[in-house]
Amino acid sequence: MPNGVVTHPRFDLVVVCETPISPTGFPERNQLYADEHGIPYVKGIEQAVADHDVQVAVISSEAERHCDLAVRCAGLGLHVVQDKPMSNRISECDRVVAAVAEHDVRFMMWNRNFLPALVEARRVIDEGGIGKPYAFHVDFYFAKDSGPPKGSRGPDDPPIDWLERQIEAHSDGSDGGVGVDPMGELKIEGIYPRALTSSTWPEAGSSGCMPGRLRIFTRRMSTTMSRTWRR
Repeated sequence: MPNGVVTHPRFDLVVVCETPISPTGFPERNQLYADEHGIPYVKGIEQAVADHDVQVAVISSEAERHCDLAVRCAGLGLHVVQDKPMSNRISECDRVVAAVAEHDVRFMMWNRNFLPALVEARRVIDEGGIGKPYAFHVDFYFAKDSGPPKGSRGPDDPPIDWLERQIEAHSDGSDGGVGVDPMGELKIEGIYPRALTSSTWPEAGSSGCMPGRLRIFTRRMSTTMSRTWRR
């Protein structure tokens, strides 16, 4: 993400910062990155916000830190754009909602709630179009890499070495291993099948449904996951 900001014509990178309580902080790497771009490295989000004219916080940290960072940023008067998931605990989500209301800021996060396919599936289920559902199966596939930016290669360029491309794109570990770890999707992206299920069949997450089997099939290019609920 920082490199995306650096290369975007509408943005200027002005400071690198990290919260001291971050369990995955890399102060040496952060300092090197700041030195490379000639900007300060501040060990504290609050100080970085105080020193610069910041209006919006885009939160794309580890999922377990999403809510804490959102609450802190709202407390600093920043509008918040947060990556999914909001949290795996309702109490944490309530903290964000309360902080946003208390400090009169805006909060937005990515979701699929109004994806036309999900809206239609929800309508059909609610109207009894498929009868009473007893199981919900999701196959979720990820392309390991979408390749270089469109238009960045010419017809005479040499063929891409896709193994080298994978290592180059994902070797820093920032994606949790999704790109090169055959189980990466399960570790990092397992939220997707669960979210799709909850969006179309909310009862699957209620106390009336018991979790069944989790089947995992590892393949070279994808991980297939399914979860079955039975009453």
